[in-house]
Amino acid sequence: MRHRGSEVIKLCIDEIEVKVHRRAGTVIETLRLSLSSLGGGFLKPKMLREIPDPVTGYPLRRRSSKFRYRLYHI
Repeated sequence: MRHRGSEVIKLCIDEIEVKVHRRAGTVIETLRLSLSSLGGGFLKPKMLREIPDPVTGYPLRRRSSKFRYRLYHI
């Protein structure tokens, strides 16, 4: 895997967001993972768990999920 940091800087990317669905038994959980420079710093990670409306499935609210992360240099 190559480092893409210089490409991110050249393209002036200040936010990356990924939405992931995972199954935990019979429950499907939706996680929103984001890296953002908008609040200062360089691409700080954040993870939110979406709470869906039981009827429509659209997110009613998002709850912060604390997680530990490490940045590894390959």
